[in-house]
Amino acid sequence: MFDISEIAVPETAVIHLEFPGIGPLYADDADTQPVTITVFGPSSPAAVAHRKKVTRDARRLIEKRGMKGVWKQSDDELEAQDLERLMVLTADVTNLTYQGETMTAATIGRVYKDPKMGWLVDQVKERLGSWDDFLLSA
Repeated sequence: MFDISEIAVPETAVIHLEFPGIGPLYADDADTQPVTITVFGPSSPAAVAHRKKVTRDARRLIEKRGMKGVWKQSDDELEAQDLERLMVLTADVTNLTYQGETMTAATIGRVYKDPKMGWLVDQVKERLGSWDDFLLSA
């Protein structure tokens, strides 16, 4: 009999950033230092804690504003929630600078907020989108 609990589920996945039309990004001319963002997977403690927080926040919002309040959140509120999710689920950033500053997991929000960096945000969101997308890196 197969014991499904023996299947290893990685806690993180590394995204080698790619720019459309250029391909994978590297920090050096020899292409030995990939520009990466590491994200927490859906079973990681960070992801589990964030899901619980989102559920608690939604319950509080319903208590405060009713069910319609959930759907009447402002664009700014929704954008802040999206940014928070990306920040919480970013484990590491390697070889990435933005406006002269070396980015880390703590500072990557500056990049995520920039509308011109949508191509990068889409790659991160895509990887965080489902178990399948996450496990492809395993």
